[in-house]
Amino acid sequence: MDPLFIVVIDDDQSVCKAVRRLLRAALMEVETYASGQTFLDAVLNRDPDCLILDIRMPGLTGPDLRDRLQQMGRRIPIVFITAHAEDVVSERSVTADGADVLRKPFGDRELLDAITRTVRKSARENKSGFRAIVRYRTKGP
Repeated sequence: MDPLFIVVIDDDQSVCKAVRRLLRAALMEVETYASGQTFLDAVLNRDPDCLILDIRMPGLTGPDLRDRLQQMGRRIPIVFITAHAEDVVSERSVTADGADVLRKPFGDRELLDAITRTVRKSARENKSGFRAIVRYRTKGP
């Protein structure tokens, strides 16, 4: 089976780098983008299995990008991430479609579990089956 293909979109390159390292160690294929527009402009061979998407970014925000993708007919599962406590107030609107929201800093297992939940939920909703079994290696209990 092919590994999960995850795209990380965050204007903080240290977050992109850390998440890319974690997901590659978990045997996932990963691409990172510094903005929603850069992602939209990219020519991808296939849609990602999941987006890790920062809520607040210059230009297109995470929710704006989600809405734009849906308007284009691209329903990609999303895990939102944020470093801003104020986003807790708007979390209900972000998660109206059932997306996970993780607050930075988040733990490795917390992110991996959110990806697994999100991809499985999407597979059930689409009745398409889970394309890949998510297996990841973590240290500790």
